[in-house]
Amino acid sequence: MESYSNNERWFIVRYARGSGGKFLLNCFTQYDKLSSWVEGHTKQQRIDSYVSTFPNDTNIPWVKDEIVSPYNLDFFSRTFSRGHNLSLYEFDKAVTTSANQKFFDDWNNNKIISEISLSQEIPNFWKYAKNITIKVDDIELYKSLLFSKPFYIEGNTLTSTCDSPLGESKCTTHKKFAEKFDNEWFWENPDFDYIFDNYVVKQEWYKPVIEFNKQSDNFINLTDLFDVKKVFSFVDSYSDFFEEKIPYENIEKLHSQWIDITQKFIDIYENTRLRKSI
Repeated sequence: MESYSNNERWFIVRYARGSGGKFLLNCFTQYDKLSSWVEGHTKQQRIDSYVSTFPNDTNIPWVKDEIVSPYNLDFFSRTFSRGHNLSLYEFDKAVTTSANQKFFDDWNNNKIISEISLSQEIPNFWKYAKNITIKVDDIELYKSLLFSKPFYIEGNTLTSTCDSPLGESKCTTHKKFAEKFDNEWFWENPDFDYIFDNYVVKQEWYKPVIEFNKQSDNFINLTDLFDVKKVFSFVDSYSDFFEEKIPYENIEKLHSQWIDITQKFIDIYENTRLRKSI
């Protein structure tokens, strides 16, 4: 049986929900050695494919067409602890029976497999894989991203599109379950600070905000994601690992598109918050 638990073949982006992990992952997939979640053989095609998943209107929830892992590795959770204690043998066996053709194509083409982890503890089978982390160094900035992306503002109503505490199978960002999601978490005329302090911080998916701030290496600060030069510097620092130099202009293209739509969603949050305070 193939050893899919080979840690040299995985690259994991660790981040707290809403803090820009998929954007950072797609910056790294400019490296040709790293597998991509979107279609495209060339760097520009991968940029175009990723940008095409952005909502073109702030009336559309960010998560509606958000990219998800394309490999069908659903025998473990990227957010909760389900399946994290699998032995390496059990992981190899589960990959063999669960993964789709996209995974095997990337693996057999000697790609380093890109994945994400939103859990405070990295799964046993990825413990020694190459991983990077986004640190939340500005909690107010994190609030603005959280309440405008994984949460959804429509008029005076705030709705959580995060996993329901009653069961992760209701995750709206997983297309397989999207139509089954019965959202029980919404607020009229939301008091964002109250909701954050009394709901958000008590959720399992918030714990990485605290845990990841203990990282001493292989991390980028959340605030740095808003500075294209710092993003490029961080991505470029892995050029030896991937044995390639990527053009600054490519990261700049990705960054400008991501910042533009992200800021529009943040503005909705800020304006709603302002109306509440008047």
